[in-house]
Amino acid sequence: MSFSGGGRKTLDWLMNDCVPCCEKEYGLTGMRILCGYSLAGLFSLWAFYESQVFSGVISCSGSLWFGDWISYAESHTAPQNSSVYLSLGDREEKARDRIMATVGDCTRRQYELVCGDKNVSRHILEWNEGGHFNEPEKRIAKGIRWCVK
Repeated sequence: MSFSGGGRKTLDWLMNDCVPCCEKEYGLTGMRILCGYSLAGLFSLWAFYESQVFSGVISCSGSLWFGDWISYAESHTAPQNSSVYLSLGDREEKARDRIMATVGDCTRRQYELVCGDKNVSRHILEWNEGGHFNEPEKRIAKGIRWCVK
């Protein structure tokens, strides 16, 4: 599959415009947590590693099968004292598409990397019932609840 490759532009906007605006306009301080589902889950992990300014990341049903993600993750470390929440549906790795079917193995490998990262103080891999499109809002809410505890 082909995607636009706008991750860098989105991260730049997030860091240079969105975060400063939210902090100034709403007086937000403290933890910065990224959250995403599917391709946004992949983006959240990438931005978490790339920027080193977020204290937590939530990747629900992240598209970790995409490209050479695992090689990227193997060569990066998380920000200090960070939290990582990963989740996947228990039927997602049963996809007909052989590349997408690797999502279970890729998510397990990502979790191994997180477990071995000395900068990650809290981590979890949570399995949910169903496929990719099963209750995404509930899965995200579970991740947010876990991250802010």
